[in-house]
Amino acid sequence: MPVLIKYSATINDDVMSLGTAAADQDGMLDAVGSGEASLTASERVLQRLRSDVLEGRLPPGTRLKIDELASELSVSHMPVREALHLLVVEGLATRIPRRGVVVRSLSAEDVVSAYSVLGVLEGLATRYAAEHLQAGELKALGTVLDSEAVLVARDDRDGLRALNQTFHGRLQETYPNAWSAAFVRQLRNYTYRLRRLYPQSVDRLHQVAAEHRAILAALAVHDGDAAERLVRRHNERACAELVQHLAADQKDSVQPQKQRRRA
Repeated sequence: MPVLIKYSATINDDVMSLGTAAADQDGMLDAVGSGEASLTASERVLQRLRSDVLEGRLPPGTRLKIDELASELSVSHMPVREALHLLVVEGLATRIPRRGVVVRSLSAEDVVSAYSVLGVLEGLATRYAAEHLQAGELKALGTVLDSEAVLVARDDRDGLRALNQTFHGRLQETYPNAWSAAFVRQLRNYTYRLRRLYPQSVDRLHQVAAEHRAILAALAVHDGDAAERLVRRHNERACAELVQHLAADQKDSVQPQKQRRRA
């Protein structure tokens, strides 16, 4: 089920939770400078779990047991429960009857669903941002992209993932609508996890760099139509490549099963 569909079913609780989660994600940047002392126990647990999921330290299907996490992180059960609820709301985990909360598995259907929503939301938000973008914001975006060509030439995948996150994060900061920024950020987290599992081809790395520059050029002249179109195309191409990876994985997993049945 697409992540955002569930909000319509439990709008009161989950939208409020999303607001808390989004604020926490914003706070991650602040925490770097101010330390974790300003965070609540549940926020610290959420940061740790989110990071472990996004970086692949907690692979899909991993059970997230309250007792074990509370012991490992030296907190009571309540902050862990709150953090797990928000992790489910963010779409990084799911709650399964009689199993509890597990790290969300990945499927081609989920990828298409996530990117279809991301393309629309990020495209519209970027269109509106283009109309009000300030010179300082544009300069900050350009500064992020200054090193992209060098990173592509070095085939520095970790550096490029970090740059991509920073570029889109800075772009989200320019959105005039905080709700769109929160939803885009949530979906971007989902796609970041996929990028660690399925690295982009060399050709795609060059293509992404060109797409980023094209988006920046549209923003520079406040062309909202072009900015929206380019962002949507950017997400469509990213989605297509990931679906190919997932389809290949599914084919590889089905083949041994067929061979065992024949044997």
